[in-house]
Amino acid sequence: MRWTEARLRPVAFASLRMDQAKTWEEFRDACAYSNIPGENMIWADKLGNIGWQSVGIAPIRTNWSGLVAVPGDGRFEWAGFLPIKEKPHSFNPPDGFIATANNDLIPRGYAHMNAVGFVWTDPFRWARISEVLGSGRKLAVPDMMRLQTDYLSIIARQLVFLLRDVSSQPASPDVDRARRALLAWDFVLSKESVPAGVRACWKLPAARYSTTASATLRSVRGTPEYRRSGPEPDAWIPARDPEISRSGRHR
Repeated sequence: MRWTEARLRPVAFASLRMDQAKTWEEFRDACAYSNIPGENMIWADKLGNIGWQSVGIAPIRTNWSGLVAVPGDGRFEWAGFLPIKEKPHSFNPPDGFIATANNDLIPRGYAHMNAVGFVWTDPFRWARISEVLGSGRKLAVPDMMRLQTDYLSIIARQLVFLLRDVSSQPASPDVDRARRALLAWDFVLSKESVPAGVRACWKLPAARYSTTASATLRSVRGTPEYRRSGPEPDAWIPARDPEISRSGRHR
């Protein structure tokens, strides 16, 4: 077993250089010292430029993905480390903003996936950030503060309207009251919200019927209610090779 931790450097080497950078190019040069576990580094300057650089030490695997164990007989060795500046990055993207939430931001066709990873966190937090930043509104510091603690659940917004035309079998006033509470909900997972608690309880048994739920979603896609509920989930998880997509994060 081999671990990149043995090659890590003190983060201060990179952080001090980033703090001193005056241009995007100097910032990326500073990021090259970030031999740490994978992170996202963000640039913004007084001229309105923004940028994103993926950093972190990443071993190059030339003949296997790193997703599963391999024999330790010398056939599967690291071929050095990927230079950090060759990791994914962007500068002044067309959307006009950068959102990162441990989600998959890797460009399609990126050549060094074996040195970056294949599995990421669920994209819902990123989707909500993108929804707010891409709203077209002029945002100020208080808006950014609110976004830091934004509890709106996009996945709840996508699913709750499916309860509109269903009823419990056998009939139950309590279940119907919970259903109506969900349909009137603002989808904010606040600690004071009764519907949020109902949603949390509903989520566990609903997971057992994922096949049925998937079929139901396919049947309602394209309806006005579904289009109003938020972005298409397929757009949140970019497609990759099905043999490796979302099958496990390598080290």
